[in-house]
Amino acid sequence: MNGAANEVLVASTDPGPEDSVNVSAAAKQAAARGGSPAPSLEHGLVSLNVSKYLAVANMKVLQTGDEMTQDLTNIVRPSR
Repeated sequence: MNGAANEVLVASTDPGPEDSVNVSAAAKQAAARGGSPAPSLEHGLVSLNVSKYLAVANMKVLQTGDEMTQDLTNIVRPSR
């Protein structure tokens, strides 16, 4: 078990190669311009999907906060 944990530690802290991702020249130029990608159906669908999951995640955060507040209120002032 310790050997496996040591391997994970070494692998996660090993600096490895400088860059493991190759960025195309077109992508570098687009990043330098600071523009957004050209509008397309694919981009719109991905944005819509990301927005949906972001909204669900935000609602879950609010729900968890509400539940914690309710539990803390019950600790301080137990419901009858």
